[in-house]
Amino acid sequence: MNRSVLLPMVLAVAGMLGGPAAMGQAASASGAPAMDAGQAKALRSLEDMVAIPGVLKEHPDLYYRQLAMNAYGSGNKAKALKLFLYAAGYADKPSQAALATLYWGGEGTAVDRPRAYAWMDLAASRGYARLVTSREYYWSQLSDEERAQALRVGKEILAGYNDELTLRRLRQKLDHARRNVTGSRLGFVGNGTVNAATKDEGYSPDNPSTAGLADYYSDALWNADEYARLKDLQWKVRVDAMPSVTVGDLQKVTPAPAPPGQ
Repeated sequence: MNRSVLLPMVLAVAGMLGGPAAMGQAASASGAPAMDAGQAKALRSLEDMVAIPGVLKEHPDLYYRQLAMNAYGSGNKAKALKLFLYAAGYADKPSQAALATLYWGGEGTAVDRPRAYAWMDLAASRGYARLVTSREYYWSQLSDEERAQALRVGKEILAGYNDELTLRRLRQKLDHARRNVTGSRLGFVGNGTVNAATKDEGYSPDNPSTAGLADYYSDALWNADEYARLKDLQWKVRVDAMPSVTVGDLQKVTPAPAPPGQ
């Protein structure tokens, strides 16, 4: 059964973390954040709205992460690494963690444990418990020489992918999309609604559900700071708080245009 694309993407990346992430499951579950009704509604709306193909494409963090997971699932690990890098450039912490996992295991690239640590360190900067656990595990496995190299590489990565820079880049994209994307390209049906999806059924042009324009224009979808907070909440509720991770089917999306320079 198709599902809203955002949750399966999060769970799929969490599943990629494998062994080191599992070490923190018990501690993570005990620290589950509480959601009020407003947060729960906003999170559900976000998960449903990004299942609309036109909306997904206007969120480059999710769009490139989705394409990366498609490539990873089809066995093209080198392409997946490149696409995760694009997503990482828009402040996507799961994609930064996926890069760490690929470098650590030598998937789509040569094994590079110092670089893997540097990416996981950046991925963990917003406090995701499983990523913090993975970061500490990686560090414990590095030799003194690798640790010194990891710190050097980390400075290079931070210069181009720090949270301030990547959030600003994401903010510019979302602001532009909110101002310029027309309703017909996103699924507006002419009566103040948008053809949408539900988390259980996914998007289908043959059997669409609808979302109001208030959902489409909500800060949860287009305000970069609020959007980032909801993504944080989603990871902590859907991943960190769970004793195990179940990966759902990923929805295929059309190939991306040539990615912008990073």
